[in-house]
Amino acid sequence: MSAKFIVLKSDGVRLDAARAYLAAEAFLALALHAPELCGDSVTITSANDSSHKKGSLHYVGAAWDVRTHPTFDAEGSEIPRHGAIMAASELDRDESAQFWADQVGKFLGDRWDVIYERKGRHIHVEYDP
Repeated sequence: MSAKFIVLKSDGVRLDAARAYLAAEAFLALALHAPELCGDSVTITSANDSSHKKGSLHYVGAAWDVRTHPTFDAEGSEIPRHGAIMAASELDRDESAQFWADQVGKFLGDRWDVIYERKGRHIHVEYDP
């Protein structure tokens, strides 16, 4: 299944217009390979915004983070989020997210790094030829 929509988490997620062609390539790959468990959308949670490590390609518009997991309220109940993998268990989510990252990486090829960051609960995609 592929996703029908690319959603930005908030107005704070800023895309670099000069590198729009890179974003389009990455977003197409993410949407084409989105697991059915994501529903009909892929959510970009970070681009050229917020805080990233020094030298991050986010700052030059060549890296994006993508939601893989729902969030939870204070009582531990799942809060559905656009693009989150809605699976039976955390292990299932992790396996689905890793598979998704692997498929996107194969599709994009060697010029790209696609990493499932389990600790951050997102997929990091960057253009790094």
